[in-house]
Amino acid sequence: MSICEISRKERPVLKFRKYGIALHFLDISRNTGRISESSSEFSSFERDLISYSYRPRMPFSSSVLKVPDHLEKFAICFPQELIYIAEGQRFRLICAETNSAGIRRRNAQLKASRTDFQSGISVFHLVLSPEPESDETELNEYDLVKLAKLWEGGEGVDGREPGCRIDNCITFKPPNKEPLSIGELVNSVFGHYGMRCNQVRVGTIQLVIGGGGSEENLNWTSLLHQICEFKEGLPANVSGSVAEQESNIPDKRLLGVAGILQGLLDFDNIDIGELCDVFGRVRVDEKNFIGIHKGTLLQISMDDRPYEVTATSIGISPYLLIPHAILLHNEELLRRTAEAAIKADSGQLRILENTRREMHRSLDKDYLPNIFHYPTERMIYSLGEYSRGLTDLKKAMRAKLSEINAEWEAKTSNRRRVAEDVIAGLLLIISGVSLKDVISLHIVIPSLTIAALLYVLWRIRG
Repeated sequence: MSICEISRKERPVLKFRKYGIALHFLDISRNTGRISESSSEFSSFERDLISYSYRPRMPFSSSVLKVPDHLEKFAICFPQELIYIAEGQRFRLICAETNSAGIRRRNAQLKASRTDFQSGISVFHLVLSPEPESDETELNEYDLVKLAKLWEGGEGVDGREPGCRIDNCITFKPPNKEPLSIGELVNSVFGHYGMRCNQVRVGTIQLVIGGGGSEENLNWTSLLHQICEFKEGLPANVSGSVAEQESNIPDKRLLGVAGILQGLLDFDNIDIGELCDVFGRVRVDEKNFIGIHKGTLLQISMDDRPYEVTATSIGISPYLLIPHAILLHNEELLRRTAEAAIKADSGQLRILENTRREMHRSLDKDYLPNIFHYPTERMIYSLGEYSRGLTDLKKAMRAKLSEINAEWEAKTSNRRRVAEDVIAGLLLIISGVSLKDVISLHIVIPSLTIAALLYVLWRIRG
């Protein structure tokens, strides 16, 4: 039975003129060993971020990469409509503002960087930021959710359900060039660095909302205050769902922020009770909002000095970029550890030895703890580990490693016992042969046999 299609038109209520949107990619092709020095754009920020004890030997380094000249500025092209699936319904989301060609164009500039870890893992960062010389750079909440879909997927836009693939619908058009998909853009920027995979793993969204008129700033202060209320629980003056309690409909910008954090196209249908869950674990005050949901790290702030300083070089605050890179690095290590643990099911001693060595290296040497100095970055690390299940997975992998160690020790002990038995048998034979000239073999052989049987029984019972 075909699913009835419902058309919805976007009604954006949020505008963002200052932003940095980082798409993060993994590269595992580099050999382990000594890492290079961080580039000047990153070095002072990294030393400021990291706890004192880690500074003499930094476990990672970051560098700005050169973007090809023809890709430094381009237009993000959003389609006129997008098909998605929500709660069993098929929706056609119609873009609010398009040009004569049926496309919504937002002019942006591109920045690229990478973070290399001693483990041999590298995280590449592709950052979209506003093009300062253009009037068509601001993004609304629908634009941001669509970009977040490049790493979040879901709602049928990742090809798993009938509909449009988001990575083909959103394109990036350099001046006088053909538009590129996200995969083609990544290959054009990072291809010569030897990346093995151009799949977006996670993303960071930084939105700087200050700098507007006093009325706009006051409205954002009010909105952040509402989020604080939902973080503490359902506000006393609201109840029920948006659909059922028309008089209790929250500020639509609340739904927009929730949609950006969740990467959810159907955010207009988030009910009031769900807002408590969405905002329950965020950090928010009258000037800042930080939250992590699945693959998205979102910060909204009235102002941000690191963002302003690095806008022309990195494109986003290093205080967001580095913690997210470490979370992704640790996630990859746990993925490797889980794969290694599966191999150990064969029970072969050689495989057990290689597995325990690999798991020990990932969990005890390469996995980075909360190495940050400041409370905000420590919070991002802790929240990311919890929300992505890294804490539980790491605990499970340590338990599995204990089992593998026990099995390895038992098999090693058994092999050692066999070797000892062989040596004892050889010594017994040599002793018997040396007695053949003194005692008849008719006596020696039965005696050796009885002695061997007694030794085997003793070993079995021991």
